[in-house]
Amino acid sequence: MDKEIIFLVEESAEGGYEARAFGYSIYTEEESIEGLKKAIADAVKRHFEEKEMPRIIRSAKQTTAKHCYKGRCSLQSFFSVRKD
Repeated sequence: MDKEIIFLVEESAEGGYEARAFGYSIYTEEESIEGLKKAIADAVKRHFEEKEMPRIIRSAKQTTAKHCYKGRCSLQSFFSVRKD
């Protein structure tokens, strides 16, 4: 199992936020960033068996074109959760 899982966080068209995991069929949404953090952790717990659980959960917010320079865009880190 990978030691890390990364979620792409975007603002929802209906308001709030949605998150999708890279490389896994995991999706969740919430009204606030704090709520989204909890929803992501819960979604990961439901998706993986205990022995397969990633140690690190990261999320990154997609940037808009105004945050790009010479065609290169970066991801802004929102939060990370470590499982010890």
